[in-house]
Amino acid sequence: AYLLLGVSPFLVRLAPAEMKPDPERILHGTIYGAASMSLMLIAGVSGPLIDSFFLSGKLDRRQIVATKSVCQIVCHTAKFTYFGGLVAGAGGIDPVMAVFAIVASIAGTTLASPILERLSDSDYRTWASRIITVIACTYVGLGGYYLMN
Repeated sequence: AYLLLGVSPFLVRLAPAEMKPDPERILHGTIYGAASMSLMLIAGVSGPLIDSFFLSGKLDRRQIVATKSVCQIVCHTAKFTYFGGLVAGAGGIDPVMAVFAIVASIAGTTLASPILERLSDSDYRTWASRIITVIACTYVGLGGYYLMN
C-alpha cells in the first residue's frame, strides 16, 4: 500500500498532456475519486493522490484547499463508517484523543490560513508539489523497506 501511495503522485505527473487529470471534468473526478477512496480504505490515507489531482487543474489555491477539505471529510467519514461498523464492539473513542484531534484540526486551519493568504497561486503550487514529492518519496522508501523485510 505504501508503494502504491508513494508512486501515485509521480504517475499523475508523468501522464501525457491529453491524460492529465482535470478536476473540472466529472469523469476525471469519478476516476480519481474511486482511486483515492480505494487508497483511503487500503492505506488509511490518500492525500498525495488527491493533492496531485487538484494541482493539475486550473483551480486557484483557495479552491484547491476547500475542495480537498470536502474530499477528505467524505473519505474519513466513509472510512470511519466502514471500519467503525467492523469494530463496533471493540471499544469506544478515547475522549482525550478526540479533543486533541479537534484542537489540532482547529489549530492547523487557523495557523495555515495566513500562510495561504500570503502565497500566490504559483507559489502555492510550487510548495505543494515539493511537499507532495517529499511525502511520496517517504512512502516509497517505507514501502521498499517493508517489502524487503
